[in-house]
Amino acid sequence: MPTEKAAPILILFLIIMVLAGGCANANIDETRSSLATPKSLSDYTYMTIQIDSDGLYSVDLDQFGHTGIEIKNRSSSDYHLSEAGTPIPIYLSDTELIFYGRAPDNRYSTRRTYRLQVGEPGKMMDHSPLPSAELSSIANISRSFHFEENFLYDSSASGDIELNGEVLEPWFWQTIQVGSAVEIEVELPVEPVDSAELRLGLWGVTENHFIEPDHDLDVVVNGEYVSQIAWDGKRYYSGTLSLPNSLLSKGTNTITLDNSGDGSASIDISRVDWVDLSFMAQPVAVEDVLQITSTQGKVQASGFSDRPLVVDVSNKDEPILLSGWDYDSGSVTLPVSKDMELLLVGPDGLLDPASVDNVVGSDLRNNNEQADMIIVTTDDLVSPLQPLIAAREAQSLNVRLVTLNEIYEEFGTGQNGPDTISDFIRYAYNDWDKPSPRYLFLVGEASYDYQSYLGGGPTNIIPAPMVPVRYSGETVSDNLLGDMDGDHKPDLAVGRWPVDNPKAVEALVARTLAYEMSEVSDSALFIADGSSQEFADLNQKLANESGFQVDKNSELASSSDEELINSWNQGAWLVTYVGHGSMERWGKQGVLTNSAVAGLDSSTAPPIVLQLTCLTGYFAHPFDQSISETLLLDESGPVLVIAATSLTLSESQQPFGINILRQLLDPAVIRIGDALVLAKADLNVSDPGIQEISDTFGLLGDPATIIARP
Repeated sequence: MPTEKAAPILILFLIIMVLAGGCANANIDETRSSLATPKSLSDYTYMTIQIDSDGLYSVDLDQFGHTGIEIKNRSSSDYHLSEAGTPIPIYLSDTELIFYGRAPDNRYSTRRTYRLQVGEPGKMMDHSPLPSAELSSIANISRSFHFEENFLYDSSASGDIELNGEVLEPWFWQTIQVGSAVEIEVELPVEPVDSAELRLGLWGVTENHFIEPDHDLDVVVNGEYVSQIAWDGKRYYSGTLSLPNSLLSKGTNTITLDNSGDGSASIDISRVDWVDLSFMAQPVAVEDVLQITSTQGKVQASGFSDRPLVVDVSNKDEPILLSGWDYDSGSVTLPVSKDMELLLVGPDGLLDPASVDNVVGSDLRNNNEQADMIIVTTDDLVSPLQPLIAAREAQSLNVRLVTLNEIYEEFGTGQNGPDTISDFIRYAYNDWDKPSPRYLFLVGEASYDYQSYLGGGPTNIIPAPMVPVRYSGETVSDNLLGDMDGDHKPDLAVGRWPVDNPKAVEALVARTLAYEMSEVSDSALFIADGSSQEFADLNQKLANESGFQVDKNSELASSSDEELINSWNQGAWLVTYVGHGSMERWGKQGVLTNSAVAGLDSSTAPPIVLQLTCLTGYFAHPFDQSISETLLLDESGPVLVIAATSLTLSESQQPFGINILRQLLDPAVIRIGDALVLAKADLNVSDPGIQEISDTFGLLGDPATIIARP
């Protein structure tokens, strides 16, 4: 195999062929064709059933016809359903497989995955008769309805919201501003009887340590004042209010949270999370489903389309199918005891899975595998990566491209998301043949909206882990995927292209390979935010302590797009920025903005861009693009961008900045990913601020890219 120094000749050949549409494109077409080739039936080891909410699910056995596997006309012992390796009880009719399914319980997954193996003995749902004791008839049962919408993401609330020992997600329904009122309309499908209880989940946004309480709201239901609620601090509030008889009714009800009156705090902002309403009502099925809890007596439940299934789900892992009850014309009469949680489901109330698919077995758990570089991407983005893979292998790197579906199928036993990706990477690092992988390259978008609450976000998503941070609650951190031992220092170099379509991948492949072949300027540009002298001083210190030659540096204390762009376009192999920053700009006043990036012209070679600032590398907004993404995706922009996804202090950024600059100067450090790993190796991560630097400063770019130096 060629050595790394010999590789540029082959890389140049690949670039020429890609641009010319010659043999390289033919090879890509062949790869595309081979990817589309269907697997043989022997490759299918099991099927997956994915669901998105709690309930009793029915899988029509005819749905499995597309798998090519004979699934009907088998004995009941031939169906094995499991979730995360645990057998799940099933009930079989002539045409249906029925089971109690549960919604995903982590923030990263929209679905929970169940696996069905055919021809493998499984677990049948237990059957039991209802107790035959004489009980008094009751006309009404307790009904509860939960209302929640997730339209607002507040990262600063992450980790602080805890209710009954459960940490809740930082997603909210509406914001209640000072001097205003919020109206929430809820639809009740049944008529309440007697009094009711209203339970509210609220988050306090503002806080004043000198005033108590920070938050007070008037609660009005259907135009009638109920009570005032108050709580202090930037904390979660959950309280229960009693509502008088006849205040609620079937249909639309309006709950008003009024913050317009005078309160203790001049600035009082809070958010609505959810609303619960509980009351007594007739036992009438809603959409062919009725749940009965905390009830003692003989219940006559009505409103079913046909004879329902009655299941005791008191232990949701071991549901019991119940018999010994009467059915007549849509009504069920059955005895109920207080220790039961019953679910009555008519034919129209059985839920359909979100998907039923066969699964292709993978070799990701094959211990004979070995890779120097792992690329994780989606099925849609595989083909345009082939020239990059060929180039890396010509540089003596063994590359293993893995799709997200492969990882989820092999390691995602029930839950998908960054934790599953981490499980795979850790397995490859520890259990595959040595040497262990050195580079992890993620090709795909990211979004903090894992559940797609907002809709319309990117599709080719490679999810990033969330990490707690001091000044913004939480942020994304690809670096955690490369940390094999939890010491907050990467064992693999991690990089990402936050892209959503094949053309963007194709362009970045060509630009990255061209960069490795380029002759770069012999100067470096050090830019300081002109709003404070401390940034200019830090810039000078970085240049001096990292060993850069003073006569080869250009220093700029810039306060305008035009001034920076003019300096940039004169050429530099490295651009370092120190100062204030946000997602869309360098500097408070706009040292460089998203809209100004189009004016950059790297006529020689694009520089490596190092940003010692805040948030400019935040790549996980579902709609907005960070300035680092804009730089990376601009046709004249850099292909290697180092930036942060968090808010951190300059004093914490300094040791990392000095270290990374030293590594970039060292000719023994060949690839950008190695420079990042070495720069973080001796950081004092026992200091919380520096730990955040290690976690949240990352690379937008291919971590195996060879550094082009003067």
